[in-house]
Amino acid sequence: MRRTCWLLALLLVFSLMTGGAAYAFGTIKQDTYILPRDQVIHGDLAVNAGKAVIEGTVEGDLYVFSENIQVLGEVKGDVLSFSAQTDISGIVDGNVRAFTHHLDITGKVSRNVTVVTDHLVIDKDSVVNGSILALAKTVDLFGKVGKEANGFIDQMRITGHVGQGISTLACKQLTIDSTAVIGGDIVYSSPHKAVIAPGATITGQERYAPKDLEKKTHFFFPLIALFTSVVSTLVLWLLLRYLFPAAVKRVHRQWEGRLAASIGIGALALFVLPLVCVILLLTVVGIPLALALLASLFLLAFVSKIFVGTWVGVWLTQRFGWRLHPLLSELIGIAAVLLVTGIPILGFLLTVVVWMMFLGAVMGIIRHTSQAFCH
Repeated sequence: MRRTCWLLALLLVFSLMTGGAAYAFGTIKQDTYILPRDQVIHGDLAVNAGKAVIEGTVEGDLYVFSENIQVLGEVKGDVLSFSAQTDISGIVDGNVRAFTHHLDITGKVSRNVTVVTDHLVIDKDSVVNGSILALAKTVDLFGKVGKEANGFIDQMRITGHVGQGISTLACKQLTIDSTAVIGGDIVYSSPHKAVIAPGATITGQERYAPKDLEKKTHFFFPLIALFTSVVSTLVLWLLLRYLFPAAVKRVHRQWEGRLAASIGIGALALFVLPLVCVILLLTVVGIPLALALLASLFLLAFVSKIFVGTWVGVWLTQRFGWRLHPLLSELIGIAAVLLVTGIPILGFLLTVVVWMMFLGAVMGIIRHTSQAFCH
């Protein structure tokens, strides 16, 4: 079950059409993608594949969602990975930002590593020139980190080098081996003091704050809930975008010149349909139908922000003449809708308007479909 949830979270990335050579924003969608060693992508690259292997060079950012991503070549920008397994064996000139089950770095990262993972491994021959920020169960730091290593971690083991020490670490168990070299202070909170082996080099001070991290984890629940909500929304957006593109466009067409009418019809539906469900629940025969109708309403409410957000993004792009990739336009619109609907009180009112817009569009589609079927 856990692995299924991780794989579902992998879908947070940009990808639309197959392509190969060089684009300002190349996109790949296939079962297995391999960028050959002698090939160069001039610009950003997005890959949606079961397995992705980057042996060549990406001159921009690399966006990947897959079961397995291996970076063997060079990425001159950032790597954004949403994969079950992420292996960085080559060179990343920018940052590595990953939401992954396992992150293994055996190559070189020129800037920072930010990761949410079960297990992070910095190999003994690897180098991260910047800092590490991890939300992880286990971190094994065998290689070299140029700046700091921080995060919220269950078990952390340091065998290699940390250039500027640790300043913000919450860890259930911190182990520092005899070969470790830490060029600064160690500031951490934990139920237990760190296990520091004789021979370890620490140029700064150890500052330990005893804390019950079980209570402290409650601080992260709202953040995790927010992150999960955003991820699930974007997952659903991509699924709708790839599996039902015609449906998305059809809903958008319902708002072209008829936005006020859609909101009005949606307001009526939002008032009437719950009453219908209550009436059906009062009858034995109508209970299954009422439950099905309620489930449909909850589903429509959940996806409404996606449909409205994509439409808002397209409208803004056309209104202001932005020259953007269609996916980026839609992403901007979804982000805007999520942002404004997250405002206290006002956000709820705007959410209701979003529901009414979408319900009105759905009712319009049902009406037109029924008319076409009757004729």
